Amino acid sequence: MNLFAAVALLLVQADAPAARARATEARERVAARLAQVQGVRSVGMGGAGAKYLLMVVVEDEAAKGRARTALGGDSFDGLGVLWTVSRPGAPVASVPTAPVPPAPAMPVASPPPTFPATDNPWGARAEDCDIIRDHLGLKKVLHPAGGGRSWVPCQVIFRSVIGAGGGHSLTYTKHRPTCPIRLGRVGMPAGSDRFMAWVFRSGITPPIRAGFLWPTELRASDNLWVRQAWGDFEARLPYIRSGGPSVPAPWTPTP
Repeated sequence: MNLFAAVALLLVQADAPAARARATEARERVAARLAQVQGVRSVGMGGAGAKYLLMVVVEDEAAKGRARTALGGDSFDGLGVLWTVSRPGAPVASVPTAPVPPAPAMPVASPPPTFPATDNPWGARAEDCDIIRDHLGLKKVLHPAGGGRSWVPCQVIFRSVIGAGGGHSLTYTKHRPTCPIRLGRVGMPAGSDRFMAWVFRSGITPPIRAGFLWPTELRASDNLWVRQAWGDFEARLPYIRSGGPSVPAPWTPTP
């Protein structure tokens, strides 16, 4: 590695925490702005290092149009917006053209989620999940795995795959084996925001077709892409809920 490449790598690594913080703040603002837009299923983010993008899952093309109008286009605060339509074959209704009122300068802070008293034999709590702890700004904790080792913390992962059917990507929650959310030992707390609701109810986004395609003479059929994407989708489910694949996911296997 030459000197210029090494310096560039160090700069990217140094900027990674700030980039993630900016992306997290942008995702929260987008979630607040789209909270009242009909047909918006979830708002997340994906990426690594200093490069992040916002991921918005909508019910149909009409919902996508309403959400795009609310955000003012396909980007927000310098971050690109990746749209996923969960029902691509649904009929498209007309998108209202009335101007959307601007977001309030100081959004009203919602009350923090309330965690009910423990009523389970394991003493499981929602904040025992590392993803929820990080989202709420709680201190990181270790989870002993025996032999002086610790489990890898729960985390949100952006996955990009290139295979025989072309390319696809998705974002999913990878919980450690002892996480109470993965084991189904704790329910979603009252007052949870959209991100926490996504972690508890789904925890995975539908696969989307990536930009990569084989050359024309080798290009796989759409059915091959569907089998590849759906197989990878199901392979992620055990990390989200033990005993998958019965995880709710609003996705029809159509490219």
